Amino acid sequence: MSASGLPPTSLPLGVDLSSSVDGLYWGVIISTVLLGVTVVQAWIYVNDNKDGWPLRTYVAVLVGLDITTTALNSQFIHAYFISNFGNLENLGLINKSILVEFAITIIVIFLVQLFFATRVYLLNDKGYIVPAIIVVSAMLSFGAGIYTIVQEWKVPLVAGLDTDKIRISIGIDQLFVLLCDLTATIALSWNLAQAERKSRVKKTVTMLQKLVAFIVARGLLVTVITFIFAIMYIAHPANLYWMPLHLMLSKLYVITMIAILNSRNWIRNSADDATVSSMFANSIGSTAAVRSGTIDPHTVVVSKSSDSGPFELKNFPDSYGGESEPGTKGVYMSRTVDVV
Repeated sequence: MSASGLPPTSLPLGVDLSSSVDGLYWGVIISTVLLGVTVVQAWIYVNDNKDGWPLRTYVAVLVGLDITTTALNSQFIHAYFISNFGNLENLGLINKSILVEFAITIIVIFLVQLFFATRVYLLNDKGYIVPAIIVVSAMLSFGAGIYTIVQEWKVPLVAGLDTDKIRISIGIDQLFVLLCDLTATIALSWNLAQAERKSRVKKTVTMLQKLVAFIVARGLLVTVITFIFAIMYIAHPANLYWMPLHLMLSKLYVITMIAILNSRNWIRNSADDATVSSMFANSIGSTAAVRSGTIDPHTVVVSKSSDSGPFELKNFPDSYGGESEPGTKGVYMSRTVDVV
């Protein structure tokens, strides 16, 4: 026992541990800040949304899982630097809290990808091929991620991250994550762009352009972060410099999904409630889809100002951008499927 009453440490004075723990340190700080963004987005969603309970429950589960990852981050920081303070050997072990956090992050990504797969399915006139590619990619990514966690659970060593089988499993995991996100982004953007091209109403076009911008921005963000994370891990897995990007992933997936849901009110307000309600609408089970079909001149189908009830026919003056000629194709809303 030292003169201060504290137990002596095995950690020599003046030792710089930056190369070993900087990734953990900055990752926990950044992910905790992002949790604040998640909470703000969730608060806005709770107060502004009019979705059914299926979608609300889905969002609540994602937010709960995201909060859990932050709690686990605090747990492994406590284990490394408080419970085992000064124990250099312990820094070479992978705390089980990290592996549980890895598993929850994989689950969050998988759930968000399935959500976007359903949106592609409904927006793509219930075609199966593209949604199937997204779902299969998500499942393969999920399986590779779980395999990695199981292997590390058996031998929880930081040095084990540098083995060929772990590098390959992480590489497969991230490859299919990228394929899944890129496919969903391209499919959603393509279908919305097609609807925009067919539309004869300026405010519908404006709304669809904003939806495309949201979808593309979200897709680019998660794709770039995932790609950089994969490169950094494969290049130097044992130095943990990739940890900040990993700890950001579950937050980014949850934040971007809820942000798109929250954008519906802003998009509707900017269109004066004169066009479609949104691609990500009321509930998982019953909302609106952007479809193409034959419309009568001087009429389009639009949602009511409230987000419930049937759609109504509404005439638009020429100042709204003109109408389709009889028998031509136009974009209208049909309360038959739920797009988002």
